[in-house]
Amino acid sequence: MNFRDFNRSVQIRIILKFFTVITTTAVLPFIVLYFANIMGSVKVTILTIGIGLVTLFGGIIGGQITDLRGRKLSIIIGESMTAIGFILLLLGQIFTEYIIFLSIVAFSLTNFFTAMALPGYSALILDETTKENRKSVYIYSMWTSYLGFAIGSSLGGILFAKYKILLFTLIIISSIITVIVIVKWIPETLHKAKQENSILTKEEEEHSTNDSIWIVVWKNKILFLLLFLGFVFSLMDNQIGYYLSLYYYDLFGEESYSLLGFLRTENTVIAVVFLFIVKKLLVRFKEMNVALTGGILLFVGYILLSMLQTQPQLYSAMFLASVGEILLFPAIQGISANYIPASFRGRYSSLANNVGMLGGMFAVTFMLFYPLGLPVIVTISYLIIGILTFLALLILKLMVGKV
Repeated sequence: MNFRDFNRSVQIRIILKFFTVITTTAVLPFIVLYFANIMGSVKVTILTIGIGLVTLFGGIIGGQITDLRGRKLSIIIGESMTAIGFILLLLGQIFTEYIIFLSIVAFSLTNFFTAMALPGYSALILDETTKENRKSVYIYSMWTSYLGFAIGSSLGGILFAKYKILLFTLIIISSIITVIVIVKWIPETLHKAKQENSILTKEEEEHSTNDSIWIVVWKNKILFLLLFLGFVFSLMDNQIGYYLSLYYYDLFGEESYSLLGFLRTENTVIAVVFLFIVKKLLVRFKEMNVALTGGILLFVGYILLSMLQTQPQLYSAMFLASVGEILLFPAIQGISANYIPASFRGRYSSLANNVGMLGGMFAVTFMLFYPLGLPVIVTISYLIIGILTFLALLILKLMVGKV
């Protein structure tokens, strides 16, 4: 299925996401370094941890609002308040004597309300798609995200140092346009979720809407396994930014900075180039077979990234990890979409986002191995995690097959 065949709400969401990713990635990766220079790295680290906790709560509240009050409401509140957060950041550039206070408030607002809007977007996509076209929708959404990331990172690298105010203004305009478009052209879809039949058994589907999402997940072991996989994938995806960056600095010194940049660029280029090939594979082969293949390639890639010691070898390892990533993620998204009870779509999305965030935070702990000077410990850890993930994927395949 092609983009023009999607529901109009889905088309609008993908287009808006593309521009949102461009504007945010032009600012957010660089602004942390900017404020580290102003506030000091220790204060920025403490602030980042605190904002991470705030973000978790934003997602939880957004999931509740999405399922009980409506998708549009959580999105509109989230995007509106995100715009206000970036307005405060902009004011901090004008009234520099208040820059630290305004920045803390702004970061808290933008992260909290961005997290609040995400469950609404996820539930909206599920409401407006079917089992047959969801894989195509996820592929297009991933492709636009990767392309937007590449464009935004390039713009930020060129413009951030001298034109921060311009970039903040672009984010504010993007958020305001998003709110207007959502209000005017995207209908509420909560009623569709209430009418929809899940592929779950009748007993499983008839949860009270006031039940805890944890109760729903515990009763449905497929969803539990999918959360575990989401945690692991986020854990591995963040290794480049933490332990592996230290490992490469030991190997290459100052050259490691350019190496890390090129490895990230390689990952993005591979995703943009090969995602539509993956789309054809998902049509021709069963999702779980594609997911298993992707999981194997992903971990083989990261294991090699933790042990190889020449740059050409590392680029080859990143190629394997990147191909595994783009095989795995769309397949897992398509599977999870079919097993989430319709009345819990927002809350499950919130839980999945928060579990993924915890995986990213847990990735920091691998840096504790660095002072030991034994990279083999990390390599063995990656191998153990990979084996556990492979077993989880096999169990998931058996459970999906039974259903």
